[in-house]
Order: sequence, then structure tokens, then C-alpha cells
Amino acid sequence: MGKGMKGYLEVFAALERIRSERNVPSQRQFAQQHLHVSEQTYWNWSKRGVPAQAVLDCAEKLRVSVDSLLGRRAVDFYGDYPARPGPDAVARYPLLGSVPAGDFREAVEAASTDPATQWLESAKKLPDGGFFLRVSGPSMSPTLSDGDVILVDPTAKPLHRSVVVVRNGSGEATVKRLIRDGESWMLVPDNPQFQAKPLGTCEVVGVVIYAQKDLTQP
Repeated sequence: MGKGMKGYLEVFAALERIRSERNVPSQRQFAQQHLHVSEQTYWNWSKRGVPAQAVLDCAEKLRVSVDSLLGRRAVDFYGDYPARPGPDAVARYPLLGSVPAGDFREAVEAASTDPATQWLESAKKLPDGGFFLRVSGPSMSPTLSDGDVILVDPTAKPLHRSVVVVRNGSGEATVKRLIRDGESWMLVPDNPQFQAKPLGTCEVVGVVIYAQKDLTQP
């Protein structure tokens, strides 16, 4: 990755590409009116790269994905949905605060009417809708980190080695890798410091399609 001493040089290159595509004549105008930073800050980025903590802010202000600024695809977990590189989002899904307790469609519909709901752009369009969740905890590290945002397809069929969101009888949810062991199914963390557990009576809420890395986390 083309990371300079203090930031991401490829992100600045992406910003310049976007400036050109949007026909903004000067760096000063682009910095002040589109990114809400000073011309000096933008100039510093051209030399040192865009700091990690500023990448997400730039993506939000320009309404593009972080992955497009970094020039990479999202981390893909489910091959049936081809990712589309570049800044173009093909769908938007709600970021839910927790795993829905009932039918996911009801939870998404409720989120749609809530003005406080945050909607995130997706490089993949799911056949029957979906939702984003934020990962909590290190059990799926290094595949998923605390704070990463995952896109969940509640209608996808879970397969051997799928990363899934499951809910137990108490309504508690977790993200694990689903592994077939003979006639049984196991929930296996990618972090070897955590123990695998049988799926048992846990309900698979959905399959994780891809993850967006959170660059604001240390």
C-alpha cells in the first residue's frame, strides 16, 4: 500500500481524480468547498498523504466509499456477488445498531422510517435486501477487526466456511465462521485465542458478504 510517512498517498491521488471528474478547477476550491479543509492542509496531503483519520471524513463528504479512495475492493466473503471496483456505489443499506430480533425486513422497514438511521453505500447489490452491522470484539481478528462494518445478507444460504451472524436463544448475537464437522456445525473464531462452539440451537441471521475496514480505529 502506498502509505507515506504520515498518510495514504493513493488517497490523495484518488481525491485529485475526483476533483478532475467533477470539473473543480482549483485545489483550493476543492479543499474548501468540497472537503471543508484549508488549502494548506490539502497541499500537505499531496506531500505526506492523507492521514488515516481523515480518509473516512473525505469519503463521507464526497459521498464515495473508503475502498474507492484506497483503490481497492472491499474484503469479499461470498463469491456469488461480484464486487465492483471504483467509486460507484450500486446500493444503500441501513446500519443497524444490533441484530434484528425478528424478521429482518421489519427491522429494515423500521430503520427506513427512523431519521436517525445511518445509510451506507455498498459496492454490491443484494437480491433481497440486507443491512450493515458494526463488528464488536476481537474474536474474528485478523479477518475482521473491532469497529469494521459488515454487509449481511439474511437470505443467502450459509455454506461451509461462510462468515455468519448468529443469534442465540437469549437474543445475543455474534459473528463467527461456520465450519462443518461431520454431521455437526461449529462456530469457529478466526482468532485462535477464542474457542470454537457448536452451532446448536443458535439461529443463523445472515451471511456476511463483505467488510469495510474502519480506518478511524487505532
